[in-house]
Amino acid sequence: MRGVLLFLAATVGIATPSHAEQKIPKAMQKWLSMTPDDFQGCINVADDSLDVTAKLSSESCFKETQGLLKIVWNDNFIRAFVDKKTGKATYQVYQYISYQSPWRFYTTVNYETPDGPKSELVTEIARNVVSCSGGAFSSGCTLSEHVAFNADEALLKTIALKFSPGQVAGWRFKFGSKAGGDWQDGISAGEVGGILKAVDRYRLNHNLPR
Repeated sequence: MRGVLLFLAATVGIATPSHAEQKIPKAMQKWLSMTPDDFQGCINVADDSLDVTAKLSSESCFKETQGLLKIVWNDNFIRAFVDKKTGKATYQVYQYISYQSPWRFYTTVNYETPDGPKSELVTEIARNVVSCSGGAFSSGCTLSEHVAFNADEALLKTIALKFSPGQVAGWRFKFGSKAGGDWQDGISAGEVGGILKAVDRYRLNHNLPR
């Protein structure tokens, strides 16, 4: 859960590697230390000649795995969609959440802005039964929900400015559920800056206006 790690790192400090190693799990230290340039270098670009929109994603930049099988139970990343004629970009935060049944039905998101929290409805992408013992409605099922919400480019640029080498900074948000059990998470300022830099590079390489 990246939002928890952002809060933890900011609380205990991550000024020196020795301090970070004592407080922050090793699997997360790389993510917390990645710069916008690091993220820019791992952004995936999908751009077929028949597409009218290029799709950029930070999905492959970092995944928190658990157990010997290194399963990803929860994850988030940023997607950008660039119009190949105008250069206009729209941004979307994609969130994947898995948990034990019953269904939670995440429908809203609250996220930080300079003017205070803002609330919106999420886009519901998918709901899956990951694994189940005893039927789809038993308490032994692992379920997953995929949701997303749009992010304004100006807001993302404000968040990216929070990045400072050696300091922990990020963007926190909370998904609300019809059944209760809100989900808090977050994305680092470095990841936000990385997707913005990748979009600018795509525009420059294709002679599109910024």
